[in-house]
Amino acid sequence: QGGKGGASQGNTDFSAWDTTKKSVPGVLNAAREVRNWMNRVSLSRDDDEGLTESIISEFVFSDTEWEVTELAGGAGGRMSAGSTDTYFKAQARDTDPSKRLRLAEENILKAAELGMTYKEYLEKFVVDKRLPTLEVIRPSKRRLGDTEEQFVSTPFSYPVMSLLERVPYGTAWFGLFFEVEALEDLTLTALFTQSGQYWREKRDLVNVTLYSREGPARGFETSPEGWEVMGTADDARLTKANFTSSSNPRYSRLPLDRPLPLAAGQTRAFMVVTTDERGISLRARHASAWIPGDETDRDDCLVVRAGLLPVSEESLSHKALHEVYHPINAGAFVGVIDYEPAVPRD
Repeated sequence: QGGKGGASQGNTDFSAWDTTKKSVPGVLNAAREVRNWMNRVSLSRDDDEGLTESIISEFVFSDTEWEVTELAGGAGGRMSAGSTDTYFKAQARDTDPSKRLRLAEENILKAAELGMTYKEYLEKFVVDKRLPTLEVIRPSKRRLGDTEEQFVSTPFSYPVMSLLERVPYGTAWFGLFFEVEALEDLTLTALFTQSGQYWREKRDLVNVTLYSREGPARGFETSPEGWEVMGTADDARLTKANFTSSSNPRYSRLPLDRPLPLAAGQTRAFMVVTTDERGISLRARHASAWIPGDETDRDDCLVVRAGLLPVSEESLSHKALHEVYHPINAGAFVGVIDYEPAVPRD
């Protein structure tokens, strides 16, 4: 109801309250803290629902440092059902909401009982042994042949403590169209990429199919015309992207069955598609979207261009090359392209 000179609630007129009286610093700080934690969970690589719930419950009650946010009435009123005027009752904060510290302590004790170091115990009994099934490379540590070159396109890495909203610079989808243009005569010999699946995902085996056609992908995303299957890999596990920290990324080989020669100025289109909605890691664009044909990366011999995303909700088999996720918004290829120039570079 309205009151003279300002708003009121019930019989309490609080129109004369100043900003400091209306504000509840403790609750606002708690809200910031919750947002901080939620952003960290959102940016985490395991999407652990249990962890999320633990973090939320950690802030359901007030900490002692903001227990004194006491009101005599006003807009906030008496929010608790009891006789207290505080917003929340103080409760000791759980310092280990995810129980990971406790688990680590238990593993240390178990390692000592077995006469093992903590690292040895983790490697033998704890660390997940589900390794990638396709060949894995680390570009910074490869030894290439005298005539071989590698083209590397990396995903965006979030700062771990970033409070950015989750606009996905590094993201993932079932697959991607992309184009490779040769700036000089060369032969494409291998393609590598990453999965965008969460690191704790147990059902991470996918079927991977690589398509290619001479010429651009633009205008041919929903037509089988000219597309050829270059290779398939069933029940495959790819290396997983790390979107939360700077790292030395690894990539898994895509099933390219034969080398592909390209003449200078020639473009070849590719579509890689999987059976998981986060099967392939992509790179999005900050503050805008890629559109098909945008240049995303280049070196002296190659230009890579963005492409649309193929759609699949249930079954890829009948939707690849028939539908796209969005008619304009595209994604950028993340991975490694091996090639051999016709004229070896110095």
